Amino acid sequence: MALSYNWAGDAIIRDTIIWDKRAVLGYDNIYIPTDIREWVSTEHSEALARALKEMDLPAGREAGTFDLRAWKIWKYVTESLKYVPDKEAEGLGSYWLFPEETLTLGKGDSEDLSFLMVSLMIASGISEQCVRVVLGRIVSKEGSFGHAWAVYQSEEGKWCLLEPTQKSLPPTLVSADSLARDGSERQYQPQFCLNASHLWWISSAKVHIADYLKVRDEYPSFCDGSFQAAGSARTARPTRPTRIPRQPTGSGKGQFIGDMLYPDCVIVPLDNIHQWAFTEDRILEVLKNVDYGDYRSEYWDCDDRALKGMVLVHEYLKGCPCGIAIGEIPGTGQPHTVVIYWTDSKTYKFFDPNSKGNVSFGCKYVIA
Repeated sequence: MALSYNWAGDAIIRDTIIWDKRAVLGYDNIYIPTDIREWVSTEHSEALARALKEMDLPAGREAGTFDLRAWKIWKYVTESLKYVPDKEAEGLGSYWLFPEETLTLGKGDSEDLSFLMVSLMIASGISEQCVRVVLGRIVSKEGSFGHAWAVYQSEEGKWCLLEPTQKSLPPTLVSADSLARDGSERQYQPQFCLNASHLWWISSAKVHIADYLKVRDEYPSFCDGSFQAAGSARTARPTRPTRIPRQPTGSGKGQFIGDMLYPDCVIVPLDNIHQWAFTEDRILEVLKNVDYGDYRSEYWDCDDRALKGMVLVHEYLKGCPCGIAIGEIPGTGQPHTVVIYWTDSKTYKFFDPNSKGNVSFGCKYVIA
């Protein structure tokens, strides 16, 4: 029996920030938080326009022309670009490439190729509502592997799966549901889908995007119906920067605190923060609705959770007086990191992502 998924997406995910798939040029361990939707291009791009001219796409809007565009773009990506299952071995790092970068380099992994394929379809005139990049798993006798692919809603309303690593294409588009058949040799299991407007869960299994990224980093990738040969799988690597040794702190940009580097933040005393007018209820509304994910001491600890809360407050409440407080839990001496926010020029409070509420806190430093 073929499983029937809602390939358009079931529930919108509000938290769309990816933390470790872009880095400052020349600094592999200084990550740039990036909205996952930015990897799907909808603006005019000269690089995409030039690629489309090479494909001999139909110019009209007659019946069948949109399906033909999708198929020809799929063919172009699979034949003209090199699939790279291990980008680190190619000197590209583990970061996701934007579509123009993938085109320029002529290679990429399954996410890079899927982002490019969907961006090309949108640039060709196919509606953004008819395309998705899907993040999920492929299950086979070799194991379960993290993977990305594209889907396109045909002119008949059927969602079709476009495998970005496939070397030999079928003559027509293939139903996505037919490739999600239970018990098949290689079963596609979608978890998330996105276009330039939204990120969605697919199905009721609401896993965290960080879990997909961790699995994606630990397992070999799928290519043209065959998994990598034994011994060629990538070595598992953490999804956070290498820990930086503790160094003395002080005022100024690029300060080190514990094991994290914040290049765009300034460490300041508590009485040195500028103030703006936001109500406490509005700030707490944002902080309490952040999906902080499951605590993982090895790669997603209190520092990361507090940083995520601060960044999203700054994103949704521009200029909000909010930062990170580093110190210890009162009465225990246990090191901890929480969010700090101000309700007026003299009143600040501490918010702990672990309890999703205000707490008392022994603050030693603030990053804001």
